[in-house]
Amino acid sequence: MPMPPPSEFKRKVFDRFGPPEVFRWDSCDIRSLKPDEVLIRVQFIGVNYADIIARRGYYKWAEKPPICPGFEVSGEIIDRGDAVALPVGTKVLAVTRFGGYAEAVIAEQNRVWQISKNMSLEAAAAMPAVYLTAYHSLMEVMRIRRGDDILIQAVAGGVGTAALQIAKHAGLTVYGTASTEEKLQFARTFGLDFGINYAREDFEIAMQRLTQNRGVKFLLDSLGGHALRKGVRCLKPMGHAVTIGAAGSIPPQGLSWQSAKEWKRITGDFIRGGVYHPFYRQNELVRSDALRRYGCRYLRRLKA
Repeated sequence: MPMPPPSEFKRKVFDRFGPPEVFRWDSCDIRSLKPDEVLIRVQFIGVNYADIIARRGYYKWAEKPPICPGFEVSGEIIDRGDAVALPVGTKVLAVTRFGGYAEAVIAEQNRVWQISKNMSLEAAAAMPAVYLTAYHSLMEVMRIRRGDDILIQAVAGGVGTAALQIAKHAGLTVYGTASTEEKLQFARTFGLDFGINYAREDFEIAMQRLTQNRGVKFLLDSLGGHALRKGVRCLKPMGHAVTIGAAGSIPPQGLSWQSAKEWKRITGDFIRGGVYHPFYRQNELVRSDALRRYGCRYLRRLKA
């Protein structure tokens, strides 16, 4: 006989913005489920850049503290509403929109997907945020084709690594930037063709050299500001740039708030835009041989 669901759970929250040390454990009661909701016992969580900038106070969609971050989890359904088809005990991944750093989460059934038997819970927790962003950018917006080439900024990051895997599976030549040789070496294990350490070399000049001034057809930018402008200049005529973030416009850790006010002037324009995740592609990605084959290394296990 299955055990009854718990009446409370622990979660990680922060009451003020700052470094990782601001986190603390908090206990939270589990409310009654609505008909279309499930209760998931969390086994793995995805850790994303949005979590980091939320903790530092730069994520405009975050509520006021105390905040429990976390956008994606994987685990097992331990309770469900009357209108939910998935049975108790089903292994699932879920998109949570905050609240994922917890031992248990409540999610609407339309944001929960059953995990196939040949996908681990560990890999599933890393899929929604970075892989959907990368897949939509490359496959549906850029519409990449075998033989194309692409420059991926921050190629060793979460979305960068996902985009690199998808691009190589599709047959592209991939150029990528990162701030250290260690990050570039990590990206090479996923098939990176040409790596540029932008801390040592101007990546625009490096791209001119590597492509013999021809440029590339596609740019996936996650930095914004001056880096986006420079990246666009690395494109071929009629090239296509997609920007998915503005990491270059976020002040470095430890910068004072007074200095942070000047950061926009230092880094150039902020990149503004809508937020869109093609959740209708989730089941397709969960079953994807390409993503299963490569897996993902950007994973964190939740431990009390």
